[in-house]
Amino acid sequence: MEAKKSIIEAVAEYLAPLFGPATEILDDDYTRENFEDLAEMNGRRFMLRVALTGQPEDEVYLFRAIPFTETEQAIAHNILEEWEKIFTTPHIDDYAAVCIRQAQIIGIAKILSPARHTTVLRMLNLLSFWSSETYEGDKISFCVGIDEDDPRPGCVNFFDASKEDYAKVLTSGCDTLLVCNAEGGITSYCEAALPAEAEAAHVYAPLAFLPVAYWTSQNRCAFCLSRNGDILIFKNRQLFFAKRRGKWLHFSHQAYLAELGYQGQGGSRGTIEALYLSLLDVSFRRKGACIGFFRTNAVTPWMINERRNQRIGQNISQDELVRVSQDRLHGYLNEIVSQGDMLAHDASSKAALLRSALPSLNFAQIPRKLRAELLSIDGATLIFDDGSIFAVGAILKIPGGSSSGGRKAAAMTLAEHGIGIKVSNDGHITAWSRRAEEGQALFEIG
Repeated sequence: MEAKKSIIEAVAEYLAPLFGPATEILDDDYTRENFEDLAEMNGRRFMLRVALTGQPEDEVYLFRAIPFTETEQAIAHNILEEWEKIFTTPHIDDYAAVCIRQAQIIGIAKILSPARHTTVLRMLNLLSFWSSETYEGDKISFCVGIDEDDPRPGCVNFFDASKEDYAKVLTSGCDTLLVCNAEGGITSYCEAALPAEAEAAHVYAPLAFLPVAYWTSQNRCAFCLSRNGDILIFKNRQLFFAKRRGKWLHFSHQAYLAELGYQGQGGSRGTIEALYLSLLDVSFRRKGACIGFFRTNAVTPWMINERRNQRIGQNISQDELVRVSQDRLHGYLNEIVSQGDMLAHDASSKAALLRSALPSLNFAQIPRKLRAELLSIDGATLIFDDGSIFAVGAILKIPGGSSSGGRKAAAMTLAEHGIGIKVSNDGHITAWSRRAEEGQALFEIG
């Protein structure tokens, strides 16, 4: 086995994608010699070392502009611990590919249940197999939960029951589930309750899976297989992992919220949380969307870029910077958005309908299902951090010369003064802002 080449292939296929498409693989002498200085900054880790053979020349590194969370570092540690066994075992070449792939799932299972990861591992392998199966011509949707605190003995073992065809249609895949104890014994067959609206605002999961996600806790996990072949794992009332388009992804919700500005104070936190949940909803509905998100009473990315390039005087007061930023932002929006798409426009039938029919004109106060419908309308939805909606279904006037697709070009246009977000029809989420490096996404999910 050519160790270095095999390590890079394994990292590219199974480790880097777990942490999002923006994760880069580095393999250069400068990084190798200066890793300790580069890896961490202000207590936040931006780089992980992959050292599997004990030879410095075989090391590679993962870099991401968004810091790796402690959970992500633990996930990487678990997988690398398994891989080290593979890469230090002689004469394993013929089995390496299978072992490397399985080691990724073992690492995920150990994060979910360190003490009983074998049960989790068997469930993940079963759902992966079922994802390509059908029942009477239809794709399978299914959900099973593990409650490690459940003391009841299971009369029937889940893995025995799963050998029978009827087991594949016992649950809906999103709001009914079989519940097992830590050993896999089935202890109940239940319907998961939908949380109240106030509680649902803090359950980081796609809307369709809200009941199952709400059922989970620190010691409860739920594993869902959807009809399109996605596998979703919920723990502690949030989407923890998902396997989409054949690749596993860890959802670091707090990191993505932070990039949207969630660490700020005031009412914007509720709007940002609502926006993020709606991004998940649209992504897993496979509908696609384009969103512009802007800050009120704040310096915009355009102004930050102007100052960085010394096109704006350095001695201007903060209040003046905010005023100029906001004037430029609103002027820009009036240039690229047609009046008929603006919610404040009196003569627009679309604006009149939405103003009169929606239960609120504050984005965070609109029910999640309606928010997802609004975002799915062809065109861009423009929202401010105070919750006000500037436009819905806006066909933007894109500057000439763009070589990108329509949705991406619109999102990058909106990124001039805020954050432009594109949700592809396959569920991939990409956000841009001029405060990121030139040409680089602010963050990507899936």
